Amino acid sequence: VVKSIAESENSELCTTENVTLDLDTGDNGWVISVCYDDGFSPNYKMWAYPIVFIGSFIFTILTMLVLVSKSQLEGILLKLMPPRAIRKLRKGETIIEKYDMVTIFFSDIVGYTKMSSEMTPAEVMKMLNDLYSRFDIEAAKHGIFKVETIGDAYIAVAGCPKKCSGPEAAQKM
Repeated sequence: VVKSIAESENSELCTTENVTLDLDTGDNGWVISVCYDDGFSPNYKMWAYPIVFIGSFIFTILTMLVLVSKSQLEGILLKLMPPRAIRKLRKGETIIEKYDMVTIFFSDIVGYTKMSSEMTPAEVMKMLNDLYSRFDIEAAKHGIFKVETIGDAYIAVAGCPKKCSGPEAAQKM
């Protein structure tokens, strides 16, 4: 049984949508209801919703940028290092590995300096890209790990990170 001991003139306007607080005082149960006589509508409603929407939108965009950046970083790492080395680095392990026998390929274009001085920069880039793209295809086909390309130099290794015998590494190269 709820008894009303104090009410305002418009207490019938208080509904369950307004602020109520149940108090248990042992023998008695009290319900305190607080409401506005025209219903509760906070004055911040007009500006809060757009701010929350815009903030959520910005947070979503930033999250997407982080995920895209992480994906691009992963792609760059896979081009620079073997997947096994990347996994070890993520675990905090040392990535130094010992290989008994490997074959290292180092190429340098004879006369590159003179040749490139007679070409436009775009022609030099196209020539190097065509040549090294063919090297990359052959390296992938034979299981050779491309270490680096620097200017006109191309460096690759057979026998690591996938171990194989010395003669097999030389044959792959």
